[in-house]
Amino acid sequence: MRPTIFAAALAVMALGACQPAQGEAAATVQPANPSDPTLATYSDPAVGIAFDHAADRQVRACEVFEGEQPRPCVELVELIEGETVPLLRLLVVDGDLETVAREEAGFEPDAQGRWMTTYGRFEPVAVERFRSGDYQGMKAVVTCGIEGENGFHAAGGECLWAVIGDGGRAVVATTDGLYGLDDATQATLNSVRLLPAG
Repeated sequence: MRPTIFAAALAVMALGACQPAQGEAAATVQPANPSDPTLATYSDPAVGIAFDHAADRQVRACEVFEGEQPRPCVELVELIEGETVPLLRLLVVDGDLETVAREEAGFEPDAQGRWMTTYGRFEPVAVERFRSGDYQGMKAVVTCGIEGENGFHAAGGECLWAVIGDGGRAVVATTDGLYGLDDATQATLNSVRLLPAG
């Protein structure tokens, strides 16, 4: 049986637990390029997001719970050893890049003005800035806790936290500690596009 994954406690409190939403996501999946059947494009106007992904991966709806108000998100998943595992969780949030990075991903500037992580185990990690198409981004990989067949491992995983924004809205992207740091998932992260607010 695949281990149940838990992000570090602070990360869980910040983003909340992602549970499958009732019903299907109001979304479409189409070939990203008719000449390349290995790539698909997911588009969900209800959540406000589109991205490309490997065609053998799927996307499912989820919700992030904070208090009484659930927020819709989507998860990129893959069948690994007979079980569906989450690779990347994406949540659209209103706000500029740095505000969302502080409030949702726990990124903060230090005394020297360098952006650092506050989630994860051990020492803070430097946050990397990046550009993806028309969007600005910030990301870091932190050591995080996971739970497996042999119990809880406080520093057994590596979790990605990333924020990609257009100045008014942003996408918060997270992984679960075991999966999602591969090149194909990084390519999906780099393809994220915000759709007009519906």
